[in-house]
Amino acid sequence: MNLEGEQRRVLIVEDDHDMQELLATLLRERYRISLAERAEEALELARGERPDAIVLDVFLPGMDGLECLRALRKDSRTADIPAILVTAAPDEDLRVESFEGGAADYLTKPFLSRELLARVDKAIREAEERRELWRLATTDPLTGLANLRFLRESLRREIESVRRYGQKLALMMLDLDGLKEINDRLGHEAGNRALRLLADQIRKCLRGADLAARFGGDEFAILLPHTDLEEGRGLAERLRKSLERIEGLPFSLRASIGIASAPAGPRAEADALLEAADRALYEAKRTGRNRVVARSGEEGRP
Repeated sequence: MNLEGEQRRVLIVEDDHDMQELLATLLRERYRISLAERAEEALELARGERPDAIVLDVFLPGMDGLECLRALRKDSRTADIPAILVTAAPDEDLRVESFEGGAADYLTKPFLSRELLARVDKAIREAEERRELWRLATTDPLTGLANLRFLRESLRREIESVRRYGQKLALMMLDLDGLKEINDRLGHEAGNRALRLLADQIRKCLRGADLAARFGGDEFAILLPHTDLEEGRGLAERLRKSLERIEGLPFSLRASIGIASAPAGPRAEADALLEAADRALYEAKRTGRNRVVARSGEEGRP
C-alpha cells in the first residue's frame, strides 16, 4: 500500500504479452506498475508489495484468475486489495462468480482506455474509504491504539486458538498512575498528553503479534499471543521500567500493571482472562502502584 504522497501501485496479471503491454501502457501514466504472467507469481508479489489494486486476467495457465482471487481473499495480507477481473468472454455466469468470489469489478475485452482508468480509480478509492471507515471503527481517537471493541473481537479469536490448539495467551492490563492528579494540577490537556505518551511507549514495547488497546479512561490492555505468564511478566516489567526512564516532563509517567494467562485447552474463556488481569491490576494499585502483579487465569475460578 502506498505511503502518504507516494504514487499508487497496480499489479497486472496477464499471460498474453501484447495485452500485458497494453494494460501497462494505459495505467503507467497514473500508477507504478508490477507485472506477473501466472497467478502463483501474482500471489507472491501481492503479499510482498501490497499493491493498491490488481488487474487480473480470468484465464491464466495453471491456477486461473478466479482461483487466484479466492487465494487473495483468504490471505489476511491481501484480503483487502481490490481486484478487477478482465476477460474476453462475455459470460454472465463468470461475471456473477467473480463478484461472489470478492472481485471489486469486472471488465470485458475490448474496453476503452478511459473505462479501464475509471474502474481502477474507483476500485482504489472505494478500498481506501473502506479502510478508513474500518480504522475509525476500531481505533481510539486519542491514542491511536485499538479500541475496546476491537480488543474484545481479537481476544475472542485468540481464545478460540487457545481452546482449539492449546496455544499460550496472556493479557496485560495497565493503569496510568496519578492521572487525576495530573488533570487537577495541570489541566486535562496535560492528562491527554500523558495518555498519548503512555500509548507511544506501549507501541515501542510491542512485538509483531501483540495488540495494544485503550480499555477506557486511564486503562490500557495488551493482548500477548504465544506468551505464558512468566514471559508476560518480563514484558510488563520492561514496559514499567521504560516509563521510569522518561525525563523532562512536568509530571511522572508511571503505570500499575496486571498480567494474567489463559489456561490451555477448552477451559480458556475470554471473560475469565479479562477478570484475572483486572484483579491483578487492582492488586498492583492496592499494594502501592508502579508495580507488576501476575496471576493465572484459573485463579479464583470455581
